[in-house]
Amino acid sequence: MTLENLLINHSELINDETFIYICDENTSSLLASGNWYQDNIIDYTNNGISGFTWQDNNELYIILRKGNRIMTIKGARTIAEYKDMQKTRIQKWVNDRFITGSITWEMSGSSNIKITDKTGDSIIISLDEIE
Repeated sequence: MTLENLLINHSELINDETFIYICDENTSSLLASGNWYQDNIIDYTNNGISGFTWQDNNELYIILRKGNRIMTIKGARTIAEYKDMQKTRIQKWVNDRFITGSITWEMSGSSNIKITDKTGDSIIISLDEIE
């Protein structure tokens, strides 16, 4: 699971007031803290997490797993706006590489897209391949 996946799929726990602490899995050192919409938190949205703890004082502690970073999107004020910005970036990438109408795409998990052509053949592309 990525931090992005946690933020999007657990919005019942996370709101604009939730204070987030991101810690390194190996050293337990604090990497970032703040609200979900701040750049220092958004910078880690595409990293995997190995665990998290939510406390009823509206604090979220996240243990960040070492691994590849995926597409980074900054400037979103809401999760819905983030998703729209991500969709726009993916669509631009698709439009730049494929003939219009020759393929369709859909999200495949939180870190990949599935591209399918008119014959039904498909391929999974990681978001880290999309500029």
